Amino acid sequence: MRQPGDNLLKAPPSADELNRAKEAILNSFIFEFDSKQKVMAQKALYEFYGYPPDFLERYRAGIEKVLGFCTPEEHRRFLRQCPTVERLLVEDGITLLKYWFSVSDEEQERRFRARIDDPIRRWKLSDTDLFSRSKWVDYSRAKDEMFVHTDIPEAPWYLVEADDKPSARLNCIAHLLSKIPYEQVQHERLDVPDRQSDEGYVRPPREAFTYVPDHAARLVD
Repeated sequence: MRQPGDNLLKAPPSADELNRAKEAILNSFIFEFDSKQKVMAQKALYEFYGYPPDFLERYRAGIEKVLGFCTPEEHRRFLRQCPTVERLLVEDGITLLKYWFSVSDEEQERRFRARIDDPIRRWKLSDTDLFSRSKWVDYSRAKDEMFVHTDIPEAPWYLVEADDKPSARLNCIAHLLSKIPYEQVQHERLDVPDRQSDEGYVRPPREAFTYVPDHAARLVD
């Protein structure tokens, strides 16, 4: 039986493949490097468009495979290269944490319908998102295959139950902090200064200004 982390594609990657794969994965990371503090940190935890470190895995091994955006050979090559490159990153001293936010079928459908019905959140729903519902099982199979190859001891996948968004975020943050050495920052106490006296100041009437119409109120109503 296949176990997570088993490398089923036995042919070792060439040096050129390793270099290209490492460059591609590193380019998918959004890191800041502070040369003075010698600290490398990811810019954002939950901003999807910041492309977290595991994004390339999910995109090539999941979205591209299911939607046919990559060839079978490209998919196999990625599954072969990715664990090797991740080991190289860890050996270089990079802390690599990969989180998979698991959402149930029922919760995903509820969120989709809520976005369809709410014009303020409609922009979050793309054609690809809707199409993914018809490929739910294919995505699940692709995820399982990705885990078989990329859930390695040096950089395991951590699953987060994410039907409850606030709990999922807190659980992920707590786990991440348990994996990263850090010191509590002591902040100085701040006081809000007294407001300047408005003696002698008369605010102009509202009619003197041109305000943006309250379009949001009409949407809510």
